[in-house]
Amino acid sequence: MSHLTQKEYDLLTMLLNTESPSSAEEEISQFIKDNNKGVPVFEKDAIGNSYLFLKSGNKPTVMIAAHCDEIGLQVVYISDDGYVRFRPVGGIDVKAIVGQSIHILAKGKKIPGVICKAPIHLDILEKKERPIEISDLWIDIGCSSYEETKSLISIGDMVCFAPNYTALSGKRLSSKALDNKLGVFIAMCAIKRLSESVSQYNTTAAFTVQEEVGGKGAIVAAQHINPQWGICIDAGVASDCPGIQVDKYGCLKLGMGPGLQYSTDTSRLLIDQATKVLEDCDIPYQKTVGLSATGGTDTWRMQVSGNGVPCILLSIPIRSMHTPCEICDLDDVSAAIEAVVAIVTKIHDPFLYD
Repeated sequence: MSHLTQKEYDLLTMLLNTESPSSAEEEISQFIKDNNKGVPVFEKDAIGNSYLFLKSGNKPTVMIAAHCDEIGLQVVYISDDGYVRFRPVGGIDVKAIVGQSIHILAKGKKIPGVICKAPIHLDILEKKERPIEISDLWIDIGCSSYEETKSLISIGDMVCFAPNYTALSGKRLSSKALDNKLGVFIAMCAIKRLSESVSQYNTTAAFTVQEEVGGKGAIVAAQHINPQWGICIDAGVASDCPGIQVDKYGCLKLGMGPGLQYSTDTSRLLIDQATKVLEDCDIPYQKTVGLSATGGTDTWRMQVSGNGVPCILLSIPIRSMHTPCEICDLDDVSAAIEAVVAIVTKIHDPFLYD
């Protein structure tokens, strides 16, 4: 079970069963609160961000950020015969969602349904060659009329993929929303471990909302915390599967440790120090560059907050990202927890916060 304790592993499996589409992160926020016992101190802001604070005097502040929302859908129309039309919330791969089980978060309940399309037989007969679009799909919740469906759900309700955690071979698992429930889990475990010793920093774990729709929560969180430097934890596209051009996007492999990402959003000074810390502590890591030179995570939102915040981005390798069945390696998760704790504990260059 990698280097996770049984208690941490159980926490992860419970976390993967939470449902938190962008703008409807209440369940995961409550989970964070319920699984925090006194220290650190829990807090929640007006936009929905959750925080775990470790404070002890007038010290520089480090922000550990992990977005807690997941990609999802939103109800936009109910037909006369009870079918539900929807729009994407975040970067949805339309090809990957056909036939998936979903939950509509409605009136305090989770209404089960299935994403449907016309059978492939008709595509063949009608010689359809264009890609599948959202407009070709609908959700069936088992109702036969507008009135029946409307009694259960409403226009505007958020939709998420049903929990589907599956243990795979070795130390690997599959689940929806590993992006970024893994980041949430890593931040929760790291700040818990940091709370067990005296630190040179005041450390805050920020579980930010609405990253998948523009990083709104991170803007508010960074302003609220006003850190001297920060660590962002997010999913990274694994390159060790078919269809990924490593000569274009670089390498990030499962089981080799988290990626330390070099981009215009991250501080080379911090990365150089983090690299030395990880090598001295024998914690595995990978050098990676991400899919683009900027953007894609909360890191750049933190970086440009206030007078500027030097940042590190830890990328957790994920296969099949932004589909309902993402894949990770638990060795990368445990290494990321160790990395965060070591970096916060051992980086102490005053230049970072003068």
